[in-house]
Amino acid sequence: MKRIGIAGAGLMGRMLGFACLNAGFHVTLIDRDPINSKASCGFAGAGLLAPWCEAEKYDQAHFEMACASLNLWPDWVRSIGIPIFFQQTGSVFVSHQQDWPELERITQALAQKLGSRWVPQWRTGSSWQALEPECAKKFDRALYFPEEGQVEAWDLMPALAKILNEKATWIAKRPILAIAPGVIYTERNTFKFDHVVDCRGLGAAPDLPHLRGVRGELVALHAPEVRLNRPLRLAHPRFPLYIAPRPDHIFLVGASQLESESMAPIALRSALELLSAAYSIHPGFAESHIVNSSVHCRPAFADNRPKIFSQPGLTRINGLYRHGFLLSPLLAQETVRILNGQGMMFPELLIKEECCEGNEPGKMYPNLPVSNPSPT
Repeated sequence: MKRIGIAGAGLMGRMLGFACLNAGFHVTLIDRDPINSKASCGFAGAGLLAPWCEAEKYDQAHFEMACASLNLWPDWVRSIGIPIFFQQTGSVFVSHQQDWPELERITQALAQKLGSRWVPQWRTGSSWQALEPECAKKFDRALYFPEEGQVEAWDLMPALAKILNEKATWIAKRPILAIAPGVIYTERNTFKFDHVVDCRGLGAAPDLPHLRGVRGELVALHAPEVRLNRPLRLAHPRFPLYIAPRPDHIFLVGASQLESESMAPIALRSALELLSAAYSIHPGFAESHIVNSSVHCRPAFADNRPKIFSQPGLTRINGLYRHGFLLSPLLAQETVRILNGQGMMFPELLIKEECCEGNEPGKMYPNLPVSNPSPT
């Protein structure tokens, strides 16, 4: 049985670990945080599965990847076997009247880019009221993306942790100093495997100098007076926003992206913009309560596209940008294909690496342990 060592147990590490278990590998995850920690940026994500809404920022190959990954999600949820909030009932794009030019610009850009793959529908009148009766009181039309969906991060992350803690080896509270083909170095031990996969996100920045962080901010509201059946996006030329409904009248309100690596708590100005925009969509948010706020930085490359770097004994998955939940099933599947020596569905993801001589662990960390304990 091939022994796979996964460095990092965030969203990508957990998704890959689950896929590797299903592929029959012996899996070991090594991570700096406790198993029940919520420090991963996966806990600060809304879990939106929205290739069409995001297509303006994609090239055609990236869009096809996103659609293929979306199609994997129903089977993933079923195979996990633990209740997870997941729905694929579409999403809607709306705009206040003064911002109609922005939504029309987005619509034209999407139609031009997608061509025959254009699936969104304008909804007005009774067809719009049937989708979102309460929002239809405020907005007289919406752009509907029928195939999009969402997954609940607060369900998914613990569910994967439970499975991996029971069926794999999870070495927690162990900061990773360095990785090399077939080897993960920590402060106390050297762990050897048949193949190592680096899923550390921004933790891999020393090995991937072009990686940057993109800050995301999220506020969770409990709003019993609000009914929203699917994710909603508000088109705005300066401050685009989304609202993702969750069970029990919880709504996640977030901003798309901020070019910053700051991990400081959400600023007053940002909070006011998020909450004011939510109130402008539905007056019921005026009586809502703030459950929590989240801030995290997501890893991205200059082109905002994910990449899989591979060499014998070592594979790196990184640069998921704002699309970690959408793309992680496909990236996990493609990585398993690499581990099995199979051809990839999307070979354009793959970048073959030479051995990174500048990052040889023995040169970077001359006092690294040289023992070879079994990965338990």
